[in-house]
Amino acid sequence: MFLNGKANKAFADVSSDTYWIGATDTIKAQTWSWMDNSSLAFNNWVKGQPQNTFDSNCGAGLMQGGKWISDNCDKEKPFICEFNTAPPTVPKPSCPESWTFYNATGFCYKVNVKSLNWNDAENECLKEGSHLISIHSYSEMLFATFLANPYSTNNCSWEAQTWIGLLTNDNNVHWKWTDGTPFDYTTWYPSEPDDPGKQNCGLMLTGLPCTGHPPGVLYNYPCHAILSNFICKRTP
Repeated sequence: MFLNGKANKAFADVSSDTYWIGATDTIKAQTWSWMDNSSLAFNNWVKGQPQNTFDSNCGAGLMQGGKWISDNCDKEKPFICEFNTAPPTVPKPSCPESWTFYNATGFCYKVNVKSLNWNDAENECLKEGSHLISIHSYSEMLFATFLANPYSTNNCSWEAQTWIGLLTNDNNVHWKWTDGTPFDYTTWYPSEPDDPGKQNCGLMLTGLPCTGHPPGVLYNYPCHAILSNFICKRTP
């Protein structure tokens, strides 16, 4: 028995022929359990044990054979402690300098404050091993808006715009993300997307929640237009 072997090794210089284990009926009379109140899903009692007498309420293991007996709790015996080892520490994924890690998605994000058209913005992201941001949940949208807001031009108007990785190649029939992830979340502004074939790239409003221009809504826009910032997204 593994436990008995460990006990024999640990107690090689101890004269006692038994050692304390965590079994007891002191928590509930006549009902044996472990000291943490978990049930004895496994037991290894000597035949006729436990005795269930008033002075024999704690469990002990035999040095030889590993069987259990009940014994007087006031006796002095060597003992074995059990403890949970600390779970391995999983290091938090690290992002390159100037990138921000978002725990909810496991991705890194960076706002680039450069006045570029959509294609040039995507190329800038590619240079850093990333793509223009794809958005897949309400929380990710809020996070991205929070990141870009300080860099948005005219924070209380339609002009608070940020390029994102949204693109159509078939006149608004299908929209896709440049990183190839599913187009499974959207917050198009009412009536958007419009002007098929003329506005094939996506932007997100990242200004303050002003009347008629709530942050986080999406618009399609001409890809050649120049915006003041864009968000890149990559794995750590």
